[in-house]
Parts: sequence; structure tokens; C-alpha cells
Amino acid sequence: MFRKAIDSSRTLHSFLLAVVQAFVMQASSTALANGRSTIEARLARWLLMAHDRVMGDAMLLKAAICTVVMCVLAPPLCSASAQWNWSLLPGDSKEVALYVDKGRIEKNGPIRNVWELLDSQKARSEFLRSQNNIQVPYFSLVMRERVDCSQHTIGLLAWTEYMGHLGTGAVVAASKVSPKDIQPNSIVPGSIGESVARAVC
Repeated sequence: MFRKAIDSSRTLHSFLLAVVQAFVMQASSTALANGRSTIEARLARWLLMAHDRVMGDAMLLKAAICTVVMCVLAPPLCSASAQWNWSLLPGDSKEVALYVDKGRIEKNGPIRNVWELLDSQKARSEFLRSQNNIQVPYFSLVMRERVDCSQHTIGLLAWTEYMGHLGTGAVVAASKVSPKDIQPNSIVPGSIGESVARAVC
């Protein structure tokens, strides 16, 4: 049906050829910009292309979209590995590796606030209700937890999921917990929490 429509209409045929030519030129320009231009120039180009696709001069961009764009243009800005110095903790699991940043442990008596990184060999998925209920894969999870060495409890303070390994790539989801809303749980023997407690207490 589509092929017959093209063959029967020179106007439609010429229009589709023009669309293909514009797409090839845009793809070529993108490849050239990614290979030769600075991060600032690439970001400016992306903003201009986004501006071309909206009516007027006001652009309403979701934070998630901006995060993905910045991570593509400048991965170091989104990399947890670039911000922290991870130390691998011993463990028996071959599917998940556990890291702790021992240089950024906050100590207050028996309390330890610690940053952790869980890196998975297989992709996990986050169910994003805010993005039309789509499932987004992620490989690494950065967490900040509060460990009570005297009470043997652990509570989650914040977490961020990354698309790449070792805290790299775009942010999939993130959340923080108010200090008053922290719910400490007893550390279970043989759990990840126990490994963290052994490393920081």
C-alpha cells in the first residue's frame, strides 16, 4: 500500500526523499559534533535542536530528561565513581559486588553514616510510575546508610540507581529519607548490612 502510494505520487516521493536527506544530514552533523566539539558546544547544539521542536521560546524540560542528556554529553558529571573512592568488601556472591567508601564515613559515637555501592552483573529494573509505568534497567545502586554499632541496627538515608556499572551512566531513580523518618532495622547475620557493619564498626 505504502509503496503503491509512493509510486503513484511524485509529490509524495519527493517529500519523503527530502525527509530522508534531512535525517541523514542531521545524523552526520551529530556524529561530527560528538567527535569534534566541546561539551559546551554539544550541549548548546542539543538545546537549539530542542528549541526548534517547540512553539515559542519557552521550553519545559523534565529533570529526568536533562539528567540523561548531561550524562550522555558528560559522563563524569554523573559518575559516582568519579566522586567517591570505593573499596571492595569480601563476599561470596558472584552476581553482586559490595563497595564502601571508607574515606567518607561519618562517625558520631557508635553511629556511622556510610556510603555503599552495590554493583550487579545482571540488570535490575526500576518501575517508574512517573514515566508511564515503564521499566528502566539499572546495574548499580549507591546508598547512604546509618549503622548503629552498639544497637546492631542499620537504616537507609538515601539511594540512587545508575544505568551503568560502578555508579556510572544516567540516573534512573533516587530518593532521600528525612532523619526523623529513618527506620532502623536489626542487622541480619550473613546479610549485606552485616558486611557493611563489619567494615565500619
